[in-house]
Amino acid sequence: MTGRTSEDGERRLGKRHGPHAVPVLFARPVRAKRPVFASGIPIDTALRDIGRSGLAHFIGNMQAVSAETPEAVHQMRVALRRLRSILAAFKPNIATAQYRLANNQLKLLSGTLETPRNWDVLAEEILLPVCNAVPGDENLRRLVAMVESERQAAYRKLGEDIGTSACRATVLSLGHWFETHAWRESGSAEQAAWFARPVGEVARILVARSHRKAKQRSRNFGTLSPPERHELRIALKRLRYTIEFLASQFDVGAADFYLKRLSLLLNDLGYANDVRTARIVLRELADSTDDGAIRRAVTLVLDWHKHNRASRETGSYKHMRRFRQAKIFW
Repeated sequence: MTGRTSEDGERRLGKRHGPHAVPVLFARPVRAKRPVFASGIPIDTALRDIGRSGLAHFIGNMQAVSAETPEAVHQMRVALRRLRSILAAFKPNIATAQYRLANNQLKLLSGTLETPRNWDVLAEEILLPVCNAVPGDENLRRLVAMVESERQAAYRKLGEDIGTSACRATVLSLGHWFETHAWRESGSAEQAAWFARPVGEVARILVARSHRKAKQRSRNFGTLSPPERHELRIALKRLRYTIEFLASQFDVGAADFYLKRLSLLLNDLGYANDVRTARIVLRELADSTDDGAIRRAVTLVLDWHKHNRASRETGSYKHMRRFRQAKIFW
């Protein structure tokens, strides 16, 4: 990005400078692995194993977050979103109190990651393309420096938050929830019987349930407001993660083909949401300063993305059509 120093570049690769530097070797982000289940195991066991892998994915990125590695923050958010998605798929079969307990704890952890991730997206997805399109612009350079300062402050706060006993207690509580199969508590006999069913038998029900919700939210796509498109994006993400968790129960090639098409639509909606969030943050930055250079840079960035988003809208309609007409593989 224009105006970024070599020190900034090293920081974003996972280094901290000074006596407490963290080597890059120990700050590598951890990505999720797709689980594989035998079709005959109980869904009860599968959900426990999904919880284990999701929390391991989250915990595995803590070191990299401490070293201020943006991809690690993204991966921790992915881990939590994946767990919330699978819980949403199971929601009709889990006692309300138990669902709320686990979901609220996952939301609590997600909240600690939101601010630094927003600054990362602003820097990488919003500012960087404009800097590449308009190289050497002094106004942009000043805006980049301002955003980088805010991002570093957000990472310092995150490092403090994830090191607290409250954060550790929340992670341990979630681990206990999955390990003890807490979704059985306060549930009916019918719910208990449902969790005893084999994963191969239930997988299609779960995917179909997520697909139905996403498709309902995609109706009249052209008339959806930005908040409604955001809700659609959440439903589509839940569908994607549910398929990924249960892909071993289907024809993997067909599932992957479907997921690739789904990803194109999610990319469109994700970009639109990033621009919407950036507009709010950048206007707040412009209002907080009398620096004319910052104000001019904000105008340039927002105008550039307004034009770029409009040019991508046709592609979004095409990807939406393909999603709604896609052959069901489950």
